[in-house]
Amino acid sequence: MGDCLSKLTGLDRIFSEAIDRGDMPGVIAVVGSTQGTLYQGAFGRRDIGKPDPMTADTVVWIASMTKAITTVAIMQLVEQGRIDLDQPASRYVAAIGEARVLEGFDEAGVPKLRAPKRPVTVRQLLTHTAGYGYDFASSAIRQYLKATGTPSTTSGKKASLAIPLLFDPGETFAYGISTDWAGQIVEAISGQDLQAYFAEHILGPLGMNDTMFVLGADQHARRATVHAIKEDASLVATEMVVHQQPEFFGGGGGLYSTAGDYLAFLTMLLNGGIGNGQRILKADTVAAMAVDQIPPPLHAVDETRLADRHARRQFLAGHEPGLGPGLPDQPRRFARGPARRFAGLGRFRQYALLDRSQERHCQHSAGPGRAVLRSEDHRLVQGLRDRGLSQPLTGRPIAARRAGLRTCRPPSWDRCRP
Repeated sequence: MGDCLSKLTGLDRIFSEAIDRGDMPGVIAVVGSTQGTLYQGAFGRRDIGKPDPMTADTVVWIASMTKAITTVAIMQLVEQGRIDLDQPASRYVAAIGEARVLEGFDEAGVPKLRAPKRPVTVRQLLTHTAGYGYDFASSAIRQYLKATGTPSTTSGKKASLAIPLLFDPGETFAYGISTDWAGQIVEAISGQDLQAYFAEHILGPLGMNDTMFVLGADQHARRATVHAIKEDASLVATEMVVHQQPEFFGGGGGLYSTAGDYLAFLTMLLNGGIGNGQRILKADTVAAMAVDQIPPPLHAVDETRLADRHARRQFLAGHEPGLGPGLPDQPRRFARGPARRFAGLGRFRQYALLDRSQERHCQHSAGPGRAVLRSEDHRLVQGLRDRGLSQPLTGRPIAARRAGLRTCRPPSWDRCRP
C-alpha cells in the first residue's frame, strides 16, 4: 500500500500540466483499494467552450465500460442456473439465431449472406468471438447498412442489432455489438428492461446512483461533453449523446456514470463480488471471469483485421479477453489460470485498471472527449508511467482516434474517415 501511495504523488501536477498544454479539455482520475479511495482529482472543464469545471461528480458517457456491468448481470443469471454460457444464445433470444454471415457484395451492391457454420453461444457474445462487429470499425458493415437501410448502432433503434456476422462464431475475436445482444438476453430471462435490472441487482446495491441510461435532470446538469479532434489537432465540442428515448438499452455502451460510481463497481470486483456490504457475485464467479476464455489460435479474416490483430495489440494493449469486464493481463499467451489484473476502456477516453496483485484499482476518464489524449502527449503518458500507473494509458493514444476522425492513422484502420 505504501508503494502505491508513493506512486500517486505528483498526479495533480501531471494532470494540471496536461490541461494547461491543451492536451485535453478535462480529466477525472480516481485510485482506490479495499481500504478506500487513495486518490481523486478533477481538472479542466466539462466543455471546452464553457466555464463549468470538471468535478469529481461529473457524469460522463462511459461507452464500452457498460459491457462490464452487462456481463456481471449475465453472470448473476448464470449463478442462478437460468443461463448456460455454452448453450446457443438463440435459446434465450430467438433473433440471435437469425444472423447470417456476410461474405461480400455482388456487382449490384447486394449483400451476399450465408448461414453460419454453428450457432452463437452466450460465452461467445461475452468474449467477442460471436462474429459481430461495429459499424464504426468495419467498412463492410457500413456498406451493409447503406445497402439495406439498417440503422447505425448509435441510433437507439432495435433494428440496429440486425446486422450480419463478419465471420463464423468461434473463429475470430472482433469487437462489436455482442454485449448489446447479451443485454437483450438479460431482459428476456429476467423480465425486466436493462435499466430496471441494473438498478435493482447491481447499481442500487452498490450505491451507484449516478449510473443510468436515461439521465435525470441532476445528472444532465453535470454531464461532460464529448469532444473530437479536428484536422488541425484542435479540440471541438460535439453534440454526441446517448439516445435518451431509445427503443432498447444498449448493454454494450449506453450507460452514463461518474468516476466514483465506477470505482464502487471495481471495488466490488476487487473484493471478490462484495461491494457496499452487498454480495453481487460469488467469489468463484469473479475468479472465473478473470480466466482467458479464447482458445488459440483464432483465424483472422480481412474484414476483422482491426479487431483481431490491431485491436488485440493496440486497443487492448496486451490484455487477453476474459468474460466481458475481464481483460486479464496475460500478454502474448493464453493462460488458463486467473489473471492478476483486469483492464477496460470506453470509446470516449475512459480507462479502468483493476490490479489484484497490488490490491488497487484505478479509473481514468480523460474528460469529455473521444480523442482527448493525442499521440504527441508523451509527457503525460511518461509521467504516469514513472508512477507505475501507465497501464490504463499505454497504447491508447492512437486508439483514441477512432470513429471517423481523420487524425487516426491509416492504412490499417478502415474506420479512419471524415
